[in-house]
Amino acid sequence: MMEETIIQVLSQGGPMALFAAYLVWQTREQQKRIDGWIGQVGALDEKAQAREDKLRERYDEVILKIEGEKGALTQSLIDKMGGVMEKLSQIEQDIKLFSVRIKILEKDRENG
Repeated sequence: MMEETIIQVLSQGGPMALFAAYLVWQTREQQKRIDGWIGQVGALDEKAQAREDKLRERYDEVILKIEGEKGALTQSLIDKMGGVMEKLSQIEQDIKLFSVRIKILEKDRENG
């Protein structure tokens, strides 16, 4: 029934009715193309998001690795500095001991 009415309007409406029908057809075709483009843009956006997520994961892994290495290096330096400080304390004690012995020897020479 609807198709008969459309055909009747087109056949009796003349060139303006045919032009209107052409515009309707063209609009529908353009809408189909636009919908296709929107789908493509959506797919590209999803791919870009997936790539970004993958890069972010790699970035996070690298940061964690570097932070771990930094922590291990810092601890190693702290341990080595502790050893150096102990050795310096021992050297300081040895110097004080030698200084006392030298003073004793000097006094013995003076008295001797």
